[in-house]
Amino acid sequence: MEATENLLLHSDLLVKPIAFGLGYPDASTFSKAFHRHTGISPQQLSSEGKHRRKVMKKKAVMFDLDGTLLDILEMLNALKARKAKLAILSNKPNPAGAQASITSTGIPKEAWLYVGDTNTDMQTATTAGIFAVGCTWGFRDRDELFASGANAIINHPSELLMLFDHQPSLPLTIQAPPTHSPLC
Repeated sequence: MEATENLLLHSDLLVKPIAFGLGYPDASTFSKAFHRHTGISPQQLSSEGKHRRKVMKKKAVMFDLDGTLLDILEMLNALKARKAKLAILSNKPNPAGAQASITSTGIPKEAWLYVGDTNTDMQTATTAGIFAVGCTWGFRDRDELFASGANAIINHPSELLMLFDHQPSLPLTIQAPPTHSPLC
């Protein structure tokens, strides 16, 4: 039932298609079985999921008031237009994720940029042998990023395009933001 609960919470699927997809003859039979198992109806859980997604959209809009997210999206669109290869990693100091991206593309590590906003990001990049780019609009300041191994510092997302344009075959690794800090 856990997968079904996730579907109801995180998708816009209606109860009826979920019921049929699980092999129930109708939505009513599924709803009764679901309620017996979880203590709530699938409609209630689906409604809760819709509410959560609506709240998260509002949080994203509130987060975006400084314009940084829009600047990052513009930068990513510009990199896409330049046919950049992108990899997004979660916040882990182990360089295995970065190395896996390098291996899967066949592009040498010397041709990559690793963009992040924490000392852990800079250490991950340097441990993996990747050119580390610290971004100051995120979690740490320029001094800490340099002290942690940054090869370059950018103060605005558009500055990443200048680095990329110096070597247009560069793929990029963008560090995924922790949920508590600004994007990058």
